[in-house]
Amino acid sequence: MNFEIEGKVHLVSPTQQVTDNFRKRELVLFVENERNADYSDYIPFELKQDRVDLGNGLKEGESIKVSFNPRGRKWTKDGVDKFFPSYEAWRIEKMQAASTPGFNASDMQPAPEEETDDLPF
Repeated sequence: MNFEIEGKVHLVSPTQQVTDNFRKRELVLFVENERNADYSDYIPFELKQDRVDLGNGLKEGESIKVSFNPRGRKWTKDGVDKFFPSYEAWRIEKMQAASTPGFNASDMQPAPEEETDDLPF
């Protein structure tokens, strides 16, 4: 299963060398709830192994799209099952600022002055 989500970079942690053969890093994405800011989300993603480099150069507040795979683990303690989700990012795309196709602000020219009469319409 592959999913994508857009948001803004909240945090990119330093890379952790967990063992000789395993390294990881966390990326936290802020996803704003446009209807109610109190319900906005902070979604943590895992960057593992060669994917840790995907976090290089990302800046707080930068708009990105994250492609990820959801994962889940079961942990049993004292006969009680607990379940933990995780989201493994495998691609990050920087989002471009929205623009109007074919429009360039430098092409704008002031409107020629027109003679006006005193009519209110």
